Amino acid sequence: MKGILCDPYIWERPTIVFNSLSLVKDEQNCHSELINTIITWILIGLFAGGLLTYGLKSNIPLVVSLVVVFILLAPVVYRYQRYRLPVEPFRALVPESPIEEVPETVSFPTAANPFMNVLLNEIKYNPTRPPAADVQDKKVAKSLDDFFRVQFTSDPTDVFGKTQSQRQFIVMPSTTVPNDVDSYQDWLYKIPGKTCKEGGNCLPGTDGAGIPWLNADRATNASKGIFKQEGLLISSA
Repeated sequence: MKGILCDPYIWERPTIVFNSLSLVKDEQNCHSELINTIITWILIGLFAGGLLTYGLKSNIPLVVSLVVVFILLAPVVYRYQRYRLPVEPFRALVPESPIEEVPETVSFPTAANPFMNVLLNEIKYNPTRPPAADVQDKKVAKSLDDFFRVQFTSDPTDVFGKTQSQRQFIVMPSTTVPNDVDSYQDWLYKIPGKTCKEGGNCLPGTDGAGIPWLNADRATNASKGIFKQEGLLISSA
């Protein structure tokens, strides 16, 4: 009977009882084998206890035999729970990350403007345009891809997005009207700890900026005689 994957249940084939006498098995993966072993040994306990009860005219042998059977079956059930094959639980192996709430004061992708850039007509007709939504948000990224796939030339068989032509489009660094020039130039030239060509040799009076005229206090620069002349930085110090 070991030639098949699992033994049939004992009520389906009563002769399987002879293969269910062993209490020690390397692995107990089949549910039918566990049920067959339990039923077989309970029947053995009832038969042996019944004979002793009939001969001794007492119910104690029957109770003792059943207790012994349950003690013998306990390791069998334990091994089954330990060695049984895992069952696909159909649960997500990676916990789902919560969806971040996107504020209402952002510009979402549209069919005419999937990359949420500032259009020429928006400078006049939409001067209060909010900044673009974060493309790292899954919903925003999906809507951007959907609009681009439908409105622009793309490969319809590219289900994994490997041959898409989004790289040919320019994404503006600032997506507000007017452009946020101050934060952009600070991001380029005034990053704390990473200014003055990364060497730390900043000009005096620059407040950490690599270019003097980007300093917060321009009066300080003028008092120290730092100015721009023909593209060169000259200091009177």
